[in-house]
Amino acid sequence: MQDMIIWESTDVALTPSSISNICGLSNLTTLNLRNVPFTCIPEELGNLKNLKDLDLTETGLRDLYPYEELRKKIKALLPKCSRIAL
Repeated sequence: MQDMIIWESTDVALTPSSISNICGLSNLTTLNLRNVPFTCIPEELGNLKNLKDLDLTETGLRDLYPYEELRKKIKALLPKCSRIAL
């Protein structure tokens, strides 16, 4: 059972395939995507019903959305997520 993924890299981008694989892990509680470059929040993150800790620091998302709007979008996708690092 996988409950944590730490994917910290500036060299490895998320692909549609890797996002689908990650979002298929129904027991995932922690997802660290620090330094992974992407430009929008994958809607598939909404499939992670048990996610409580999400780290999106240094991903570039902060430049694309106002901070609070980004947080609201994530909370709408992941209502159980108690810690969101941006």
